[in-house]
Amino acid sequence: MNTIRCRVCVCVSSPVYVDASSDLELVARRLMWGKFTNCGQTCVAPDYVLCLADVQASSDCCLISDCVDDH
Repeated sequence: MNTIRCRVCVCVSSPVYVDASSDLELVARRLMWGKFTNCGQTCVAPDYVLCLADVQASSDCCLISDCVDDH
């Protein structure tokens, strides 16, 4: 009989809150790092972002530019 060691991580969702005083470029870089580390298979990978509508418009641009510029 062959046995395989495995570890199952049973985690709850990991939300991120971004407020208007945040450095959006830094937030975008850290979100991308957290989500794509180990293909997002970590317990701390952000699942969704909570923010106000005006912050969302700005943060979307930062997230897109961070993905395109670094890769």
